[in-house]
Amino acid sequence: MLTQFQQRKLAKMFDLYDVNRDGYIEAADYARVGEGFATGTGCAPGSADFEKLRATYLGFWEQLRQAADADHDGKVTREEFMASYETLLAMRETIAGVSQAILQMTDRDGDGKISHAEFAANLQAYGVDAPAAAEAFRHLDRDGDGFIDTDELLQNVDEFFYGEDENAPGNWLVGPL
Repeated sequence: MLTQFQQRKLAKMFDLYDVNRDGYIEAADYARVGEGFATGTGCAPGSADFEKLRATYLGFWEQLRQAADADHDGKVTREEFMASYETLLAMRETIAGVSQAILQMTDRDGDGKISHAEFAANLQAYGVDAPAAAEAFRHLDRDGDGFIDTDELLQNVDEFFYGEDENAPGNWLVGPL
């Protein structure tokens, strides 16, 4: 059973994914985020990189739809989203795998780390403003070197999904709660 704190963090994730704020997450939300991230990282609309990022986000949508769309109506309610995480959180290796995919997608220059600019572009695609993204990055960059590396990302992800310490840096994974 999800704790109150996990529910609060997952509710924040749901709100970010529900880009058009209609109370559902659907393919159009993920397409908009993919397009926003592509544009935010300098990909020209219609370019191969732009289309690849858009397709990647739509792939994430398809994974969520399959895991969470209990009534098969092509959209995910907050309740369906929360219920799917009840099951997903029991599979820690799946969470780690998704984290690695996000690292690869966000790491636009391919150096194996997420820079502040890369992180900000990703969060801004979800509607998180630049100051909030900067504050989140400051917390998530645990060693203060200006990057989030794989070890930091995995620790942050673990704290976000499984931690109960309200002051843990990983709680900033999707911006301020």
